[in-house]
Amino acid sequence: MTLPNGTTHNGEASGHAGIAALKFDPSATMEFWQKATARFTRANEQLFRGLTAAARLQVELGQELIQSQMSALTHMTPGEKPEEMLKSQLAHQTQEAEHLFKAIRKISDEIRHSFTEATHTLMETEIPEQVESIVAAARKPDYTPARKSSAVTTVETHS
Repeated sequence: MTLPNGTTHNGEASGHAGIAALKFDPSATMEFWQKATARFTRANEQLFRGLTAAARLQVELGQELIQSQMSALTHMTPGEKPEEMLKSQLAHQTQEAEHLFKAIRKISDEIRHSFTEATHTLMETEIPEQVESIVAAARKPDYTPARKSSAVTTVETHS
């Protein structure tokens, strides 16, 4: 490579001849991006299925709670003593609270499971050899880009 000052540079001076010798392989790059896009799509589908299932469980829970409250109201007898009515309502509400907590755990587990699946899907990687060698070279502590910026900033002041 000929630099602006007329000297030639082959990339070996910086110890990174391997980077200069790499060739860009568009088919490998396209394959990498296609696989990444497929992984992202699978992760979105997993999240969608999990969140849809959680929403369905929430609707079912809401319907069950409404039906339960309606049945509790219809089981009240007109001549029942207030103490007995409160005891039966307290027992019913305690059962409903236990059912609600179990349902919340089930919904939470469904959401957590779908996010975990999606995360595992996104973390599956197959990096092409060309990309791996570039990344490995860039991680070396003595890596410096071959091109340095030649931009010069000037500041003018007016008195």
